[in-house]
Amino acid sequence: TGYMANVGVLSALPQAGDVIFSDALNHASIIDGCRMSRARTVVYAHMDMDDLEKKLQHESGGRRYIVTDGVFSMDGHVCPLPALVRLKQTYGAVLLVDDAHGLGVLGKSGRGTAEHFACRDVDIHIGTLSKSLGALGGYVAASEAICRYLQNESRPFIFSTALPPAVAAAALTALRLLRAQGASYVAQIRDHIAYMCRQVPTISQRQPPVPVLPILTGSSAAAMQYAAACAEAGLLVSAVRPPTVPEGTARLRITVTAGHTLDELRRGADILNEQGEKATWKQ
Repeated sequence: TGYMANVGVLSALPQAGDVIFSDALNHASIIDGCRMSRARTVVYAHMDMDDLEKKLQHESGGRRYIVTDGVFSMDGHVCPLPALVRLKQTYGAVLLVDDAHGLGVLGKSGRGTAEHFACRDVDIHIGTLSKSLGALGGYVAASEAICRYLQNESRPFIFSTALPPAVAAAALTALRLLRAQGASYVAQIRDHIAYMCRQVPTISQRQPPVPVLPILTGSSAAAMQYAAACAEAGLLVSAVRPPTVPEGTARLRITVTAGHTLDELRRGADILNEQGEKATWKQ
């Protein structure tokens, strides 16, 4: 899984005496990988490059690792990759990017966050095959030396059963489709994102480059009521509550795909607006 890819890399590569610098809103799999590592973890404020640089300046010892989500899955924020690359180069760090929500969405051809920013100096790309590729499994893309090391030292990889051949074949086929038609998929999904942002004014992100569209409700009860009302009306949408997000920031998280039709998007927007207007939690 993509979860185990993060755990497998972070528990294998950083050693005792090393330091991992982790964004405050990184995915749970990154947090757990840091906890399992023998290195020390320093958390920097979300996408705050000044805070990260201060902490890089004050930390000495072994090797330094900077780890971040490419796209933060609850808010749709895209990491400031050019600034991260600059800091990695300045302080001799290893840069890891979890692009689970960037692959297939960002970049001219859907290659992800690095293509979006035209940044090639990322040491390790981590991700999942279960988002845009619609299959199952996690991946690590890095130098041959790093990959060989992980094959021999990453316990989650060594002691997990391999993917079923049918699942691997489905992922490979999806990857080939992305390579061949990525530009058209990316253009389609951006059109769909723009449409939903126009039609649903309560979406907190206005014209984001990724299809993570949150509607903040505040309380967990409100999110659950809103989601239940939408489900009753025929729209399945996720209610996200603490501890996945901070207290007081519960939300509905809407996602759109290149495969949705305009009629589906229109119906979804209508339901979100109708149920949002008459929701009891707003009274």
